[in-house]
Amino acid sequence: MAETAKSFGMEYLRLFVVDINKPAIQLYVKNGFRKVEGVYEEVFEDGFVLREYGYEIKV
Repeated sequence: MAETAKSFGMEYLRLFVVDINKPAIQLYVKNGFRKVEGVYEEVFEDGFVLREYGYEIKV
């Protein structure tokens, strides 16, 4: 995936993950991704809040 991103002239790969997905977050950090600023929040009618964080790595 990193090679494909480089071939398109991209400098970073960024992905988003919900805050409760701890196994995925651990996997991303273990593989060199770092958490970046900004949080996407979506509030549902029942008051449930979904938060997504961005993680990126330089390619």
